[in-house]
Amino acid sequence: MKLSPFFTTMAFLVLTKIAVCQSNTFDPNRIIEFTNAFILEEAAIIQTAFNKPVVEFHEAIVIGAGISGLQAATVLKNGNVDVKILEARPRIGGRIVTATMDGAYADLGASWLHNTPANPLAFLANNLGIPLIPTPVTPTDYAIFNNGTKVSQTDINTLFFYSPDLTTSLVNRQYVSCGSLENAINCFVLNTIPSPLIPYAMYSYNFDLAAWFAANTNGISATVAPSYLPLHHDALPSIGYTNFIDEIFDVNSLDIRLNSVVDKIDYTKDYVIINTKDGRTFVTKYLVITVPIGVLKENSIQFVPSLPTNIQTAIQNMGNGLMNKVYMQFDQIFWDNSLAFSLLYTANPLVNYYMIFNFGRYVNKPILLTFSIGEFAALLEKMSDSEIIDSVMNQIRLIYPTAPDPIETIITRWGQDEFSKGAYSYPSLNTTFQDYTNLMTPVQNRLFFAGEAVNININGSADAAYISGENAATQILNIIHSR
Repeated sequence: MKLSPFFTTMAFLVLTKIAVCQSNTFDPNRIIEFTNAFILEEAAIIQTAFNKPVVEFHEAIVIGAGISGLQAATVLKNGNVDVKILEARPRIGGRIVTATMDGAYADLGASWLHNTPANPLAFLANNLGIPLIPTPVTPTDYAIFNNGTKVSQTDINTLFFYSPDLTTSLVNRQYVSCGSLENAINCFVLNTIPSPLIPYAMYSYNFDLAAWFAANTNGISATVAPSYLPLHHDALPSIGYTNFIDEIFDVNSLDIRLNSVVDKIDYTKDYVIINTKDGRTFVTKYLVITVPIGVLKENSIQFVPSLPTNIQTAIQNMGNGLMNKVYMQFDQIFWDNSLAFSLLYTANPLVNYYMIFNFGRYVNKPILLTFSIGEFAALLEKMSDSEIIDSVMNQIRLIYPTAPDPIETIITRWGQDEFSKGAYSYPSLNTTFQDYTNLMTPVQNRLFFAGEAVNININGSADAAYISGENAATQILNIIHSR
């Protein structure tokens, strides 16, 4: 409800007197702050009287209760800031969600802690006494199958031998002129790998990095992506990621409102007004936005005024990756349990294969986990569960012809999730390093973006999101303390 000009004028005069008396100086900014606060509070009273949704006021609001939003809110709360989280889902965690299968924790979104020697989440796990399950991959843990026949161990050893050289060439941008990441990889292979292994090298190197970035390598930047290559030293949280974040954060102490889908953000004034689809209104000085890049790209939230051009460009330039999982439980192990990863080779570019991960090896259960990536993952999302399982088993039976049907399955479709619209970000052919910097820069010191895509040092991972949330909260605290 709008207030009359007379009411607003009287409020301004009264609050001018109060502000001057309290500070003994004439500070226009302080008067405006008092006036805005008074008008908004009175609007809330009037709304209540007319049985309208009540406006909530908080010094800071965080959109999203994923790991980035939870960390941002925790840092702000610890800094004595009144903060509230608005989460669209009926649960916390965002793209972190854990199911169970045969008593084992099956993470449907984030699964690994990468580069554990430098990962802050690994430090937290250690401090909390939470065991991590290392998943190192050596040449004997990895297999490629061609028409059901396993490629020789000597050839696999050779591919692993040249893998560090590939990383070096990519980091040095040696083949950046070749174009995409796929072309840079292939240029390296053609100039380095012994000719009999060229087909396997091109296929496996591209497949492995496609899995890392959750996108086909022909759409990944050879300029930007090498700054975010895998550093190995990976591990699984033994208690599942959902339980892990429950241990990291004191969720009960945070003010979280679930089922709150934000559809409009108005930062026209000196404060930010947030509207949700259920008709509620929230007002804040500082807004942390941890909405996934896939949702931002679809303009699911109306910004008033429109976001600055550099922010809009950064959002559109960023790639939105897709990776889906199929967990399958069997009566017993029928596969080579010494292997961690199995890859089916094909020379046909029209044929797509899954990456097969021996999840059961790490949880002592008869469970296989397959990954679909990029365009293939998007194609599979259009299929029924039974069609997907048939597709997976047809491929597994190319290696193990007598493989039985699974007794239980779990299938993800992150591209169809309205609150994620994908798995995680990646540097597309249009992405620049400036895009990351722009997303990390506050808008008018009122809007602060955070999440796995908003980190110029690491991205696309849970620790990238965690650090990003902390960075955004720290920026807000610095602004508050500088006043």
